[in-house]
Amino acid sequence: WNLDGIPVTDLAATGSSPTYYNFDMFQEMGVTTGGASATNPTAGVQLNMQFKTGANRVSGAAHLYGAGEGLQSTNLPDELAELAGETGKGNRMKDLTDYGFDLGGPVVRDRWWAWGSYGRTESTLFTLNGDPDKTTLENVALKSTAQISPRVRPEFLFFRGNKTKIGRGASPLRAPETTWNQSGPTPLYKGQVNLILGNNVFLTARAGYV
Repeated sequence: WNLDGIPVTDLAATGSSPTYYNFDMFQEMGVTTGGASATNPTAGVQLNMQFKTGANRVSGAAHLYGAGEGLQSTNLPDELAELAGETGKGNRMKDLTDYGFDLGGPVVRDRWWAWGSYGRTESTLFTLNGDPDKTTLENVALKSTAQISPRVRPEFLFFRGNKTKIGRGASPLRAPETTWNQSGPTPLYKGQVNLILGNNVFLTARAGYV
């Protein structure tokens, strides 16, 4: 997993992403399934998600998605209905909302650009016995680029993804008062400078902290 060229693969759960994403933040996504560059730190599938960036023209977007329990069907066979709690529906979503926006444009036209994004996803799950399990995903991203000279272009990126879960472990065998709450923010800082050293020589210096 790479964000703007910075490896972010979760070292505590090798191969997984350390956070969740608002995919409207990304300008493009690159997937390499084989024959990856020698600069990649590991073998196997590589994903690089490139954040949007500001430009001379102000632009933005917003999204709002939602679904409720009424949009779910129940297809439990009769022999399992008695195990599905009082409602006969089993585990189910109570509600799901996903909303966010992004905005970018010039700070100083032709010299300095900025872009920012915010996204939030909220969902509530009901267990068999009707206890809630609530999850909130929140993503914030800021990116600034500048053109100091025709040959020098610096860039800075900040990203923070956070998962908050209220009622972790909720189940028919675990009462609500015995569940626990989870919060796991993942911040990313990246600085980069692109240099043009000649007609055929380009250099990128990049540093990141996760």
